[in-house]
Amino acid sequence: HYVVDFLALRDMTRAITDELDHRMLLPGQSAYIRLEDDGPNIVARYRDRYWSFPRDECVVLPIPNTTTELLARYIAERLLAEMRGRGWLDPRVLRVEVEESFGMTAEVALTP
Repeated sequence: HYVVDFLALRDMTRAITDELDHRMLLPGQSAYIRLEDDGPNIVARYRDRYWSFPRDECVVLPIPNTTTELLARYIAERLLAEMRGRGWLDPRVLRVEVEESFGMTAEVALTP
């Protein structure tokens, strides 16, 4: 029986990950890292240290830290919103796994 259009799911997932791929991922809700607009750059400050990144190479995410676990949750929540936007029924469970490096992964399971 038909469960989900896996080609559409693949394309939704790819669109989300393409936004993140080869970008500097910055936490927009961090209690420790302050982000500042500096013209064409974004400055990230932590205590007395700072880093400046070209704006077009950054993605500011609505998460407190850019850990693999939180990235997996962010992607899962985006996928669920996209599914709902297409009128799909909520899945019983939506699992997303993000690999930080070979053998180092985090998985989140959303139960909407």
